[in-house]
Amino acid sequence: MSNRVAGGLLAVLLVICGLLSWRIWVLTAGDLLDEAPPLAQSPSGDDGAAAAFLKAWRGNETADYIAFADVGLSGNGVAASTEDIIVQRNGQRLINRDNSIIYERDGETETCRRTFEELFCTPPSPKASLAEREADVQALFLGDEWSYRARYSDEANCFDLKLDLSKGSLVPEFGLESTYCFDAATGALRSRLVERVNRSESYIASDISNVPEESELRGVFPEAILERFFQ
Repeated sequence: MSNRVAGGLLAVLLVICGLLSWRIWVLTAGDLLDEAPPLAQSPSGDDGAAAAFLKAWRGNETADYIAFADVGLSGNGVAASTEDIIVQRNGQRLINRDNSIIYERDGETETCRRTFEELFCTPPSPKASLAEREADVQALFLGDEWSYRARYSDEANCFDLKLDLSKGSLVPEFGLESTYCFDAATGALRSRLVERVNRSESYIASDISNVPEESELRGVFPEAILERFFQ
């Protein structure tokens, strides 16, 4: 075989190999793109889960309910727990915690302590409005300045949240990572586990129901506060 013929055959083989390589890349490139993890498509994690969490978070803030919950705090060799009674109605929230009464309203909050004969309350202090708090939470999960990723948890109505330290700093409400679960019937927070630096906080509601009448809460909350709460 002459050098000329051999050179021609080699050129044909190189062209064929090039065409085969190109065809293989075209056939497999789509599969590789389809298998890319969700975070490659959405830098803030699952935007659908984030939007669903924000809706559930707001639902808890606006729902009317009464809940009995165990609240625990542990870490650094210390463990503490309380049994809270939470009543929420028309954007107001009352919490009975070890005979201390926390009264939260849209725009302010105060803490009261009752004795057998008297009720002592701190002067009301400013509190961010629901609209302001909702905007802050939304910025943590969606948009250009997000710092938390949201995922659907394995359990219904639950969300796993995780801080990306390269994007922002820890927010106490969500910690380094946390799991939030919501009650399907009332929209109220059913449970929360927040992992912070060297400590964790838990909230587990054992009973959640619709808000009772004012008369049913007498003895649980001072009458003077109930009067304002049910106005």
